[in-house]
Amino acid sequence: MTESERVRLTLNGLDEAAISILQRAEYDEIVFTGGWLPLDVLRVVDAGRVRSASLAACANLDDTALAVIAQWVQLEWLDLTCCSLVTDHGIEQLRSLRSLRELYVRWVYDLTDASMDVLSSLPSLRVLDLDGCEEISDAGIGALARSHSLEDLVVPDFSSVTDVGIRALATGVAPLRRLCISSFLPISADAIVSLASLRSLRSLRSWDRDGLAELQILRPDVEIGPFV
Repeated sequence: MTESERVRLTLNGLDEAAISILQRAEYDEIVFTGGWLPLDVLRVVDAGRVRSASLAACANLDDTALAVIAQWVQLEWLDLTCCSLVTDHGIEQLRSLRSLRELYVRWVYDLTDASMDVLSSLPSLRVLDLDGCEEISDAGIGALARSHSLEDLVVPDFSSVTDVGIRALATGVAPLRRLCISSFLPISADAIVSLASLRSLRSLRSWDRDGLAELQILRPDVEIGPFV
C-alpha cells in the first residue's frame, strides 16, 4: 500500500464519539491532536490494520500506553515526540514491532542507552530521530552502530555523545545514509573526518564544525549541509 492509498483518521477531541469512530471507521493512519489520550481510545484501535500513528505531544502517553501500541503489529511509522512520560520500559515493549521503519522520540527525556539496545534489534527500523534525548551516551550510539537496518539517524543534541560514539558509527555495520550531528556536541575534527570510512553515507547534517571541509575532500559524494 502506498502513502497515497492510505486512509488517514484525524481525531481532535477524544470522547465517546471518538471511540465510536475508531470502532467503525476503516483507516491505516491515525493522527491524534487532542493532547490527552485516554487509554481506552488506544485499546479500540484496529491493531492489525494501522500502519502509521502520530501521537506527538500526547501529555499522558506513558509506558502502559506503549504496551497497547506494541500490539499494532503492522505499524511502520510512529511519532512519540514530546511524550515525556515514556521511559526505557515502554520502549522495551516495542520489540514486537518488527515492521517499524520510522520512529521519532524527539525530546523524550528519560530514554537511556538501554532503549538504544532495543531499537538496534528492530529488523526494519530505517529512521530514528533522537533530538533532545539528553541521557543517551556513547554506549547507546555504539548499540545503534550494530543495527543492520538503520539508514537515517539524528544524534541527540545536549547529550553526552563524544568522539567515541561518532567513531563507532564510522566503523559499525549500520548502513547509515543520512546522519545529523548537532553543533552543540563536543565532537572533534578527527572524529568527523573518520566518517569518511562510512561508505554508505550520502548526507551529513551539521553546522560550523571543524573537520567538515576535510571530510568533503575525502568524500565528495557526501552532501554536507546545516543541521535541521
